[in-house]
Amino acid sequence: MNGNLKQTTKDFIKLNGFKELTAVQNEVLKYSNKHKDLIALSKTGTGKTHAYLIPIMEMINPLSDKTQVIVALPSRELASQVYEK
Repeated sequence: MNGNLKQTTKDFIKLNGFKELTAVQNEVLKYSNKHKDLIALSKTGTGKTHAYLIPIMEMINPLSDKTQVIVALPSRELASQVYEK
């Protein structure tokens, strides 16, 4: 697992049962601290959802009670799937 992650992010990953990051997650993390737009293409089931959730976990302040992130998805079905993850 990426050693540069905050402890809260590592806890999030562990809580979700992951032992190591997938290829797409590792690639996305290489660019996440550059604060630029990124498009990642990968097959279903390869970890794309967590590829964007992990960088979000790195950026938010868990002690803040303000809205810090809004995730917009193209369909209710996809939103439900992401919510369940």
